[in-house]
Amino acid sequence: MKNRKFIYAFFIAFFLIVSGYAIAQTEKIINEHGIMPYNGMAKILIKVPSPTFIYDSVYFVNGVATYKQDKYDGEIGWLYALDLDRNMVHYIILEKGTITITATKDSLIFITGTPNNDAFFILDKEIEPLRMKMKTGFRKVEALKKQGEKEKAEQLEKESLEASKIWWAKQEEFALNSNNLAGLNYVNKLMGRFTTDNLKKILEQYKQFSDKNAYKSVVRRVNAETRTDIGAAAPVFTLVSDKGEQLSLASIKKRLTIIDFWASWCGPCRAENPNLIALYSKWRDKGLEIISVSIDKVEDKDKWLKAIQDDKLTWLQVLDEKGTVNKDYGVTAIPRTFLVDESGKIVAKDLRGQELNDFVKKYMEI
Repeated sequence: MKNRKFIYAFFIAFFLIVSGYAIAQTEKIINEHGIMPYNGMAKILIKVPSPTFIYDSVYFVNGVATYKQDKYDGEIGWLYALDLDRNMVHYIILEKGTITITATKDSLIFITGTPNNDAFFILDKEIEPLRMKMKTGFRKVEALKKQGEKEKAEQLEKESLEASKIWWAKQEEFALNSNNLAGLNYVNKLMGRFTTDNLKKILEQYKQFSDKNAYKSVVRRVNAETRTDIGAAAPVFTLVSDKGEQLSLASIKKRLTIIDFWASWCGPCRAENPNLIALYSKWRDKGLEIISVSIDKVEDKDKWLKAIQDDKLTWLQVLDEKGTVNKDYGVTAIPRTFLVDESGKIVAKDLRGQELNDFVKKYMEI
């Protein structure tokens, strides 16, 4: 009995120390980078099957909030602040105990107090300096380019890209070498970076969580990836276009069609648009078509239409209002592309930039 009391007291002390260290880490980074603690409300989207989204709320005072619930033990939530325009986002494991959250206005979040969230924190404190280096680095690169400092910009861009590679690699390592819900969450986050075969092996690794929605989402991804393997028939769909008309994939009878999943708020998607414009201009008369499927929310329809106009996109545009098409294609991150031949079969996928240009050129010149 004394041993049990000692162990219990040890874990309580450990959680208090970790939570205190998380707050200290946040304060340290706030001081180093001159960012402010977050004050206000944040929502937690609870990711469980339901006819409607399930939300909870937490309130931050001087960058700190606590959260406690036991209804969705072992499930995953998505923490975000409505008034920070998508900046403050983080996954949170919904497990029993008091969870301490520290946050800044610059999307820095540490979550501690329960076993899986503490596992998150161990990774977060390691990769957060890399994220900050990337974020501030790329901003400085743009400033240097405007100032005409080409060599300095290129060197800093190289350093920022290297930090980015390490940042991604550490997250992948965490997902592949863990056997807890924190690791399974990172599998969800990084699904687009794993092959279907890798995901099948990962499912075996985490099969003890087969009743959890985080596990089931990986199963759905594997099933969707299998449906969209190269050589498979592209799932057909009919959606409303930017002109207000019904547009069906089956109605497109071109030699090669690029299905491009994007959104108006997606920076990398918008950055890829000039490449698609050049590609479409070069090959449209030889049988290339593009249909861009936006995953913008219905309430953001005006932003979607404005992005089409601002980026001068002249190919087919549709809005996936109910999110069914991106689920059919297993889209968990954007931009994402699928290339379909005139018979409706997928001939390539996940190509961007020069890889996409090279494939289209080779395909069209056959």
